[in-house]
Amino acid sequence: MTFSCRENPVNSREESSVDVQREDDYLRFKDRRVFEQYSTSLGNVPKGMELDKFLSSAEEKYDFKSLRAANATSKTESGARVAGKPNSCIEDDYLASMLNPDGIVQIDQWIFRLDVCAGKVFVLAEKDKAMMAELKKKMPTHKAIRVFSTDDEVLDLLSTTKPGAKVAICFNDRRADGATDQTFQRHVISSPTINTYSVEYFADAKVVYQKAGIYFSLLAELKYMRRLQDDSNWFWNQEFTSMNLLTTYRYKRRCGDESGDSEFTFVASDNKINKRVYESSNGLARYSLSGDFTYVANHTSPPQSTTFRLAINDGY
Repeated sequence: MTFSCRENPVNSREESSVDVQREDDYLRFKDRRVFEQYSTSLGNVPKGMELDKFLSSAEEKYDFKSLRAANATSKTESGARVAGKPNSCIEDDYLASMLNPDGIVQIDQWIFRLDVCAGKVFVLAEKDKAMMAELKKKMPTHKAIRVFSTDDEVLDLLSTTKPGAKVAICFNDRRADGATDQTFQRHVISSPTINTYSVEYFADAKVVYQKAGIYFSLLAELKYMRRLQDDSNWFWNQEFTSMNLLTTYRYKRRCGDESGDSEFTFVASDNKINKRVYESSNGLARYSLSGDFTYVANHTSPPQSTTFRLAINDGY
């Protein structure tokens, strides 16, 4: 019998400065267990606190500029994908919070650069750190840099090369790699004119299976935004409102157990609602995820409530 080697996360222990630290301009995790613990802890957002503020506070603890922060300061559509930009296909803010703007993170002895749009994970051993400039190239060619697919369970594969490591690789189970790993929907609510400027309000929703080689997740998210047009530029801004989300999910880990449930999430005043129902350094064999989203367009008179559903499925 083959099975996945994922360790059970331990949530009770605070990461020490030795376990997680900033190395140059990227985060370094002592080992895989610490990486998974930290990833899980990012989902423990205190009640009433905005997700972005919580993730910002986690980054500030290490004086770290993340890919998430870099995207948040760009004047693109609410952090939407930009053609040709590396990692514009990362839809999971928790993952983006652990990567630097180049998509780099270190776990144990391995330095990773993710290019999710290209479906590639580039890996450099810490002992070859002098080759960092090569690692940052769009398509490295040096023999010191190994290349994997974002579909691969990269940490499992690398563990087989570590002296004394005992790891079982999952070969017999299917891999969730369907053509539709995510679905999006934009609701344009209205376009009133305020002081001669056109204002457009919109709600962006998505349900996603994020595959990144070292990290896999299932999540649903809704953002409520507005944009103001002046003579030359579009400016995108957060717009706070009340929202709720019902996530219904079922998944089976590769060569592992099956799980499923429904969870309800509500925010009274925020521009984003988010629910991550799975995260791990191991991928899924199959999954089904639906999100029933409700938001209130509170700038209208009277305020309008809208409910809709998005869903993805692979293997069920």
